[in-house]
Amino acid sequence: MLRRKGSPFVTLLILGAAVGDGFANRDRAEHQHALLLELLHEIPKPIQTSLLEDADWGFSFWRPHDITVGSDFQTRLPPPGLLVHYNEQMRLRGWQFEHPTVVKDWGRDEGMRRQVYRKGEMEACLTYGADQRYIFSLHWEESIWASLRHLFGQAGTP
Repeated sequence: MLRRKGSPFVTLLILGAAVGDGFANRDRAEHQHALLLELLHEIPKPIQTSLLEDADWGFSFWRPHDITVGSDFQTRLPPPGLLVHYNEQMRLRGWQFEHPTVVKDWGRDEGMRRQVYRKGEMEACLTYGADQRYIFSLHWEESIWASLRHLFGQAGTP
């Protein structure tokens, strides 16, 4: 009986594309990362709110087209006050409200909600519950196909 073995060429091709993507798109990812950090700190926090922690997941060499930054806050404002504040701040900066979602933990609704805003390739999320803590995060993700176009020089840089 013949055994079929994986092709070393295909494996090398996939590994080469991943490494090439990391090298070719690193500058673009660094630019997008800096832009997200700037935008995150440009949006003022609401009154009666204190910053608990900044979170910067940055980007990976292996995934230069996927970046997330965010901040964790404590506030005295009730959720409707947060929504009014962020809806206005995002509107003033050209972001479009996309949709609200229920955040579920293993299928259970534990009272967490998420407001999603979009601007071009960027997404902003306001995740909140009734416990006076919330997370505001910004995310940029470019499709692998767009990333490959950058790799092979068929698209402009930022």
